[in-house]
Amino acid sequence: MQASLSDRRPALPRRRAVRVMIQVAALWAFAWVCNWVSAHLHLPIPGSILGCAVLFMLLATGVVKVSWVEAGADWLLAYLLLFFIPPAVGVMQYPSLFLRDGWRLLLVILASTILVMAVTGWTTDWISRRNVRARGGGRDRRNPRMDGLRRSDSGPTNPVGDGGHSDDGRFAG
Repeated sequence: MQASLSDRRPALPRRRAVRVMIQVAALWAFAWVCNWVSAHLHLPIPGSILGCAVLFMLLATGVVKVSWVEAGADWLLAYLLLFFIPPAVGVMQYPSLFLRDGWRLLLVILASTILVMAVTGWTTDWISRRNVRARGGGRDRRNPRMDGLRRSDSGPTNPVGDGGHSDDGRFAG
């Protein structure tokens, strides 16, 4: 007797889908509760910010395990861009706003993008340096960007040895 096609399919994707749905529902319920608390206690911060802060604290203290929300959060992040389509379409109903204040909106968007990129870069650099020092790496006085990395840890070396330029100034490779 031959097994049907549905009998041969692995159950793993179905289990993962159920886990994602449960975790997304839990995150939604958590956000709803924080919005309710913020509104009913007349807090000066939005419930979404309160929810992020509380969830961060719960994750940092271990009260909530990362595995309890990881699959749902990964799914939400994967489809995050789709959540911005309805507001973007709604904004397009106000062309007078863009004609009157478009340059201000563009300036704010550019400034905030640059600020986020700079802070993210500095934070990543700071965490990386801290991790290298925590592993016992010292300071490389010849190249401060390579703090804590030994010469052999810096990756493949260029046989020319001068940053990729040959003696006659051409790029070696």
